[in-house]
Amino acid sequence: MGMRTCKVRRVAEQCQRRLEHWPQLQAAVDAWWEQPGQFVLPECRRLGLTLPQWLERWTLAASALQRHHQQCAWD
Repeated sequence: MGMRTCKVRRVAEQCQRRLEHWPQLQAAVDAWWEQPGQFVLPECRRLGLTLPQWLERWTLAASALQRHHQQCAWD
């Protein structure tokens, strides 16, 4: 019976310590969760390009399409 009491006490103390650190853990997880994908996985590549590179290509293509559309509207 004495060993069980010690084990229960030890587990209760471990739980208490973990609960005391919960706010720091929650803050770290929240900060990570709010990060845009390009900052969380900068090395991740698809078809040889990283997310920031894809975003740049998308922005350039959208700008070119918008310019083309404006040119056609004037003609």
